Amino acid sequence: MKRIVFSLFQPATLVLIVLFWAGAPASLLDKAWAITAASIATLAMVQALEFANERHASWRLSPREFLTDLFYLILYYAVILTVETKLADEPLASAKHALGITTAWAMHLPFVVQVALVVFLVEFGQYWMHRLMHNSFVWWTHAPHHHITQLNAAKGLVGNPLELFLVSLSVIALFDFAKKCRFLCVQCAHRRVGLRSCQCSLRPSALVRVRLHDGRGP
Repeated sequence: MKRIVFSLFQPATLVLIVLFWAGAPASLLDKAWAITAASIATLAMVQALEFANERHASWRLSPREFLTDLFYLILYYAVILTVETKLADEPLASAKHALGITTAWAMHLPFVVQVALVVFLVEFGQYWMHRLMHNSFVWWTHAPHHHITQLNAAKGLVGNPLELFLVSLSVIALFDFAKKCRFLCVQCAHRRVGLRSCQCSLRPSALVRVRLHDGRGP
């Protein structure tokens, strides 16, 4: 029974997140804290699941490790995302306006299509940025990530601050997607990172992918 519950948890959570943002009122979308609160709540939920269904006792979160993860979480949401907005998103939006680039057509696409395009653009950019880090002089920014030996939901935010900034970059600011689509993509991305990095036994294949990525084998 427990295995069935945890097997169905991921798709059920994804459906709930999609329905939440699809029906979110404009008043909520205009709140600066809305997406940050939703993302942190999702991360906390996945972290809590690790205590209910942990993968390895040796990966159990210690007080010191919790404080370390908390430091990086605060750093990411309070500093890195702010820097990204000021140095990347706002300049891109200004350049778009100055060059007269219009993408109003994006706003009129069906909600699901907009979400799919946002996810594609973000994932495509992160994939190639990740490859660049592995195959160029910027490897030093990514190397600390590969020294992590105890996986949990928060480990997706632990690393060199420059790496966290680089992998957060995207070209979404060049498109007029609905804000709820961008919020949905951000929250699902954080949920994916959490589930892919966590120690809980939600899907064994997710754990195997992380272990292979970190060079430790299944």
